[in-house]
Amino acid sequence: MNWGIRIFIFYSFFVVGILFLVIRSTFHTLDLVADDYYGEELKYDSRIKAVSNTVALAKKPEMRTDGKTVVLSFPSELMIFKPAGKVKFYKPSDKGGDFELPVQLDTQGSQTMVIPEGKNGRYNAQLSWSAMDRQYYQEYYLVLP
Repeated sequence: MNWGIRIFIFYSFFVVGILFLVIRSTFHTLDLVADDYYGEELKYDSRIKAVSNTVALAKKPEMRTDGKTVVLSFPSELMIFKPAGKVKFYKPSDKGGDFELPVQLDTQGSQTMVIPEGKNGRYNAQLSWSAMDRQYYQEYYLVLP
């Protein structure tokens, strides 16, 4: 086999490899974290303030998974101020997996959230709530079965 045929085979494999990567990349979906990056950036300063408010608390809310449910527990010290807010379940690997639930605590300061069917995997649970005219924010990392 002479050198001309070897160069032709090498370039043929190269072209086939590039074509494979181009075709494969056209079928790959890219989900954005947020549709409106600029609007989210403007709200980021208020999130920093909410995180610092949460850090200043003596006891913070806790979140844990229990099978197909997520249990949110607020300390009794915070229940005096009647906290209200929402929990956004953000799935980094799939934008279609995101969902949001309101915070509706019982008298004991806990809430059991039933996860919708088919919403399993790794989630960032973003808890944002308000009490005493202050905003609070905390994130939890959960794996839903």
